[in-house]
Amino acid sequence: MTVPEVPVTAPRLCIFNRWTAGFGQFLETVRLIAPDQVTVMRKHESRFELKEVTLHAINVVYLGHVRFEVAGPHYIEVLVDDVMKIRYPLVIHHVPPPAPPESKG
Repeated sequence: MTVPEVPVTAPRLCIFNRWTAGFGQFLETVRLIAPDQVTVMRKHESRFELKEVTLHAINVVYLGHVRFEVAGPHYIEVLVDDVMKIRYPLVIHHVPPPAPPESKG
């Protein structure tokens, strides 16, 4: 995400996860991790069920009003039953707007 200044607030982040090839009830945990790779900025848990291995479940997580204090890589972590399934970067790029052209008088 490219932003003209930091800190910046994202009105809403949407995270979609599709689960398949399993059977039973599960707990999905989605965490947004700060660039220090320790601080949990947001966390969302939801339960889902796969009634047959041929079926799937789609979970949608909405994180509202997420404030990014610094530029750099943040991380989305997705766990199922406390087992990490995927971790990927969400990079905040600070690119200041160009300076207005100087007027000649």
